[in-house]
Amino acid sequence: MTDDVIQTIDFCTHIRKRPGMYLGCPSVERLYFFVEGYRTAGGDVGKFDGFGDFVRKRFKTTYNGPWVSLIQFHAEGEANQWSLFERIWEEYEQAGLRKTKKRAAKPGVSKEDGGGHPAGGVSV
Repeated sequence: MTDDVIQTIDFCTHIRKRPGMYLGCPSVERLYFFVEGYRTAGGDVGKFDGFGDFVRKRFKTTYNGPWVSLIQFHAEGEANQWSLFERIWEEYEQAGLRKTKKRAAKPGVSKEDGGGHPAGGVSV
């Protein structure tokens, strides 16, 4: 894993721990636009690649819009959106860890080949 990817993962962790510092308040909509703005500027969004597909699979939908819309729809009110995001993100991280372990166990697949990333380069 490159230093840039490690820094991005650490940055995502910092946003989750202190959303008010980065977003003004814990808001999934602000987080979504922050991540998309960072991506548009050419930044590596690390773990957020593939998150949209994970959210669609979790809610068993073929909806092709942004992951933030699904979280907003399924949360019971605006106040619950951040906590729903947190729960889904934890599931996503756990699924990524399981996939990484499975891929690492397969001969010929290394992290450099993409074996360390749960969803490849799929956009959010």
